[in-house]
Amino acid sequence: MDVVFEESTKNNMLCNNESGISNVVYIGYFMDIGDISSGIDSNERKELYMKLEQTKKEGVDDFFEKQADDLNKLVKAAKNGEQIRIWTGYQANNICPFAFLCDLLYDYECKISCIKLPPNYASWGGVYSTTYKKMLEFEQPLKREEMEMYKNEWQILKKENSPLRAVVNGHILSVPENFYDFLIEKFIPEKDTFSIKEIIGAFVQDYNNLAVGSNWLYLRINKMIESGRFKLLNIPDKDRPFSAILRKSEIKKVIGILGISIITVLCIIVIFLNKDTFETVTIVVFNLLTVFQLLVFIGIIPAYKESRILITVLLWVWSFWYSLKISFLNIF
Repeated sequence: MDVVFEESTKNNMLCNNESGISNVVYIGYFMDIGDISSGIDSNERKELYMKLEQTKKEGVDDFFEKQADDLNKLVKAAKNGEQIRIWTGYQANNICPFAFLCDLLYDYECKISCIKLPPNYASWGGVYSTTYKKMLEFEQPLKREEMEMYKNEWQILKKENSPLRAVVNGHILSVPENFYDFLIEKFIPEKDTFSIKEIIGAFVQDYNNLAVGSNWLYLRINKMIESGRFKLLNIPDKDRPFSAILRKSEIKKVIGILGISIITVLCIIVIFLNKDTFETVTIVVFNLLTVFQLLVFIGIIPAYKESRILITVLLWVWSFWYSLKISFLNIF
């Protein structure tokens, strides 16, 4: 029995008779997202699926019924001692269900092997159906030690039960729900109005290797709308939610421009009235850093992680320099 973590992979395998693969189950359950402490088919997860897929209760029930059928087939095969082959990748939406299966199948006496996605592919969805037969060459037995390691990782993830799980430096970790927000910020267009589709399309194109679902990105952008980061200009059709048009928050711009104007006036006054050159320079530098922070705040400068690091370092250098100067004045 072959186990895959993407529905498209299952369909591709079954439509290609040359591969010799005919018994395939799809274990999805989007385990990299949401509550996993109460089971993978809990009511909380069904509600999350409804939000992610923008579907009605009938669609949710259909999805979870199909998933339950495939999972029952897998457990039955394990109980009967059948050979199980798992096709896995390196993204969170593959590693999480892989860890779940290691936990589920650990005590069964059945032979388990796995085929790991070659590094030149972003996901199994990008593999042509005619290529699966060749991929069988990469099949390796799943060692007991590796299985136990992933089993323990799944238990840790369940205990932590974070709203999101991500691969960081090759390890699956529990992360906060805003973990990808700084990357979303990178793809906000410079123009005043834009669609959600533009942000998501650019993100998925550049970070396809992360396998972050477009529906999850949609939920995060909605959170930004709720927080006042964007203003929603139209109510999109239910079947085309990504077509929503957004505008950057004007309140932030007003606050930022007002703050920059006040700081500029203060800097000019200090330069002309303060006779102490050192104090003048330090005050001006501090105010320029504040202006930089305001530019990030209103979105003129992207809120990259590097921007925050630069501000922190420069403020630290300024504080150290000024403290050193004050210390020398007190001593001498």
